[in-house]
Amino acid sequence: LADARNAGIRSARSQWILPLDSDDLLLPQFLETGFALLAANNNSNLVIADLKGFGAWEYSWRLPDYDPLDLRYSNMFHCSALYHRSLWEQVPDGYPTTTLFGYEDWAFWIAAEEANGGGGIRPVYVKEEMFLYRIRENSMHQSLLSSQEYSLASLRILYPNLYPVELIISSHDKFLAPTDTVLARVEEKMSKYPHKASVQLMAGLISESKGRSPHDGHATGYYWEDALDAYTTASHLAHYTDWQPRWCMALIQQRLGRYDESNATLAGLFQDFVGLEDAYNNLHLITAYPVERGAFIQNDA
Repeated sequence: LADARNAGIRSARSQWILPLDSDDLLLPQFLETGFALLAANNNSNLVIADLKGFGAWEYSWRLPDYDPLDLRYSNMFHCSALYHRSLWEQVPDGYPTTTLFGYEDWAFWIAAEEANGGGGIRPVYVKEEMFLYRIRENSMHQSLLSSQEYSLASLRILYPNLYPVELIISSHDKFLAPTDTVLARVEEKMSKYPHKASVQLMAGLISESKGRSPHDGHATGYYWEDALDAYTTASHLAHYTDWQPRWCMALIQQRLGRYDESNATLAGLFQDFVGLEDAYNNLHLITAYPVERGAFIQNDA
């Protein structure tokens, strides 16, 4: 879905973008009403209407007043907002392609808000149910809801510095106990987007989850070594402000008995990122996954 959105926007010539999925509807007067509101509020860069769900069941969503901080924890917009092209252009790669089972729209809104060069999102609202969202029992959205904890984790991993460290670590934990559906989806993402740091990170966590010792492996190698390779690749692909790959590298280095390497990795992280040293020292309280990790730094003898 994200790829399709990005491809369409790249080809579009208009300065205003309106995504609309093929099974959803907009009332005919939305564009006229929306552009009138934008003209009256010339600082706004997005207009959106309330939502009416129809199909398998019905519901209404009266959109809340916008708060950029609340957006990190609750999606405040549906997918079919009319917004200025500059919002998309300021987000590297446009709609993120690496969230699992959905939430690419929410991930995009967060990225657009954080693109401070354009001043973030400045919405204006049509307080009528002009967006009609079709509900199907086997829809993509229903698939998302069945794996929502992993969807949320994949979204938060994209923005590690917008959330408390403890919440990011709990997002990592999700992939240390993956379902078969999640395994298949991450494998699919790896085949399509191996150049994405977050995909390598999720794949590394899953590899780590498959081993119980350094000697647990498969036909061509060892799971923990695979995890370390994925974290190393992620660290090369990630932005320098993303601490996650190096963090996971340090923890798997410990599990592999490479304490000098782990110490060096952790020392750099503790110097560069506030809060990680405290998180490390309290990792046995933070993480829900029962592995031997955290709160022990040991030198090779």
